Amino acid sequence: MKLISWNVWEGGGNRIETILGVLRDVDADIVALQECNGWLDRPQKEDDDKRGEESIFEDVQQRLGYAYGELGRGTIRGSGKRYNVVLFSKELPLSSHCVEGMHHAALLAEYRSSLGSLSVVTAHLDPNDPAIRKSELEKIILLLRDSQNDIIVGDLNALSHQDSYDVDMSLLSRGLRDCFVRNGNISREETKLLSIAGFDDVAVMFGKDNKHTMPTHASKYQDGFSCRVDYCWVRGGITPRITSYDVIREVRTNTASDHYPIVVEIDAKLLPDEE
Repeated sequence: MKLISWNVWEGGGNRIETILGVLRDVDADIVALQECNGWLDRPQKEDDDKRGEESIFEDVQQRLGYAYGELGRGTIRGSGKRYNVVLFSKELPLSSHCVEGMHHAALLAEYRSSLGSLSVVTAHLDPNDPAIRKSELEKIILLLRDSQNDIIVGDLNALSHQDSYDVDMSLLSRGLRDCFVRNGNISREETKLLSIAGFDDVAVMFGKDNKHTMPTHASKYQDGFSCRVDYCWVRGGITPRITSYDVIREVRTNTASDHYPIVVEIDAKLLPDEE
């Protein structure tokens, strides 16, 4: 089983065809996307002046050929934007629902798998306040309290307590300082919480925590600070069944988003919903 997680940056815009090309090539069993802004809108068709009947979300699901798709609507921000999250998969889940009380959004789906019940969360955490991010993770962890195999993926907007950053934080852009720094130090409480709850960081498991997920060449943050904010954390019987992890850094992903996608492979299979 293969899983990809990717923050597609403001819904993808005119980069959507490149994003779809990467997703097709990866051909993941589960696709977890963040920042799918505007995906409930209907796309403009190139062949006429009328708008398509399907939303961007529906159009993407159809074009990628996934049996299941769900969009978790983001909380509407002062700008009027909704930072939506999306899950696509080749099998239907047993259940799914949005996580309430998120600054942006999170979506939880439970699947049947060859390992038993499998819970997958795609999350996009608060970009401004480590304390809020921690409370958001506490909500997600609570929802997973009775599950057998857990995966939390997405843009957590946090730096890991297991990563080393030898950089003067005062030299960073204001946006990055506001996100990561409190009282002159990097906040690391968010990922510590996951470790305490029994989760393992897949990048660390494979010695690839030095592979940054932002910035890309397209990012507005080009101050020389590379970091890892996109994660896959796992817990339960699935942990020893993880077989690979990587960050897709290539020509297309350099400019398709301001984040690079991560891909995880698991020695397991999704199973059809018996009902």
